[in-house]
Amino acid sequence: MSPAGPAAGRRERTPGDPYPAFDGHTTPDLNLRHQPGQGLEVYLSGRNLLDEDIREPAVSPLPDSVPLPGRSVSLGFSKER
Repeated sequence: MSPAGPAAGRRERTPGDPYPAFDGHTTPDLNLRHQPGQGLEVYLSGRNLLDEDIREPAVSPLPDSVPLPGRSVSLGFSKER
C-alpha cells in the first residue's frame, strides 16, 4: 500500500494576465498491490479520490485555464511468463 498526496503550491499567472493566481492543492491518491504468488500481481489505484476541482494555469486567455482529471480508479493484474 502506498498512499500519496501530490501537492502544488500557489502558482502566479504570467505578468499582464488579468486573472487571479491559482491556490495550491493536495489530492489524496492510493495504490494497493498484492502478489498472491506464481508471478501474479493484482493492483488497485485511485487518484484524486476526493474529486477536487483542480486547475493549472496555461498559456491561454481562459480564466480557469486547464482542468486536471477528476477522480479515477483502476484495477488490473499482471502475470510473469
